[in-house]
Amino acid sequence: MSGAVVPPDVDRIRGCLAEVIDPCSAATGVRLSVLDMGLVRSVEVLGDQVTVSLRLTSPMCTMAPYFIREVEERIAELPGVRTVRCETDLGLAWQPDMMTPAAVRRLADNRRTPNQCRARDFAKPPG
Repeated sequence: MSGAVVPPDVDRIRGCLAEVIDPCSAATGVRLSVLDMGLVRSVEVLGDQVTVSLRLTSPMCTMAPYFIREVEERIAELPGVRTVRCETDLGLAWQPDMMTPAAVRRLADNRRTPNQCRARDFAKPPG
């Protein structure tokens, strides 16, 4: 058996990123990951070092520390990862059309207007 270190698997890294939920989307009732939102600019693996570059949705985004912590902690647990660095931009590059089509559909399905109330909104509470 060789003692060679196997570099981290990019698919597993993306799996970790799929678990990092955008808090602002969660606040709307639709839990979208950084992948769903199109926030992942790049994932670079160089040996046992992983660098993830994220786009923020706005220069006013206060969630950058949350994203950095979540990304770094989740990816650091993967086999073959020695160091992880998550970097963010200034929040000027992201556009809504960067979201996945599935994310756009989920947001649209959740959107409410006064004329589009759902039956569950008027359901009698149990008891």
